[in-house]
Amino acid sequence: ELTAALEKQPDELELQGYKYFYETEVERLTKNKVFVSKLRQDVENGSSKFLQHAVVSVPQADFDKAIEFWTKGMAMEINRTRTDEDGLRTVFVSYGPETLKAENGGNFALELVESPSPSQPAWLSTAPQLAYIQLAIGNVRFRNIVDSGAEIVYSYGYLEIIAPGGLLVKQRVGARRDPIELLAFDVPDVEKASKFYQSTIGMTAEVVPEAECEDVGRLGGIFGKK
Repeated sequence: ELTAALEKQPDELELQGYKYFYETEVERLTKNKVFVSKLRQDVENGSSKFLQHAVVSVPQADFDKAIEFWTKGMAMEINRTRTDEDGLRTVFVSYGPETLKAENGGNFALELVESPSPSQPAWLSTAPQLAYIQLAIGNVRFRNIVDSGAEIVYSYGYLEIIAPGGLLVKQRVGARRDPIELLAFDVPDVEKASKFYQSTIGMTAEVVPEAECEDVGRLGGIFGKK
């Protein structure tokens, strides 16, 4: 129908916009299919690993707003949910299916867990702490972020956001296969933590270059890396 409409109105900007969107989406899905197929084979033969999700504990009072922030503010989708015997909810959000069996799969998810306690569990006091999550996505709507109960604390060149529940989120404008760019952890021993993630999970170490300016340094990580 779109092709026929364009033949009749080739200069119609709205139709051209739809055409560009569909062509871009087909190209994205085609590339993702190739990526997921290769990754699935590597995981099956043991030459690679796939981290599927990370658990984020959210105080009960902030849980509904946290879901709103990640879905409306950060444009994620709810993949699945469950409720335990105490009525506490768990919601998985991501930018697409986690499974490696779907053409649009292979996406990292956040497992939001509703916690009845306003503070972290005692067993987490000495464990590595999630410092922030960094995303590389298109322009986001400030109003959607603020309406979800989040607080924008920095907005020069990129955003630093305190999500409902207290987690720091850093968002920059960018295009990645999976917009979740990195998770940053505060650890008591960087060398030991690095060795653990490399030997146990199969990650590779990358040297972070010195920041060219203060604002770039604030973001941390290496832009564009997988």
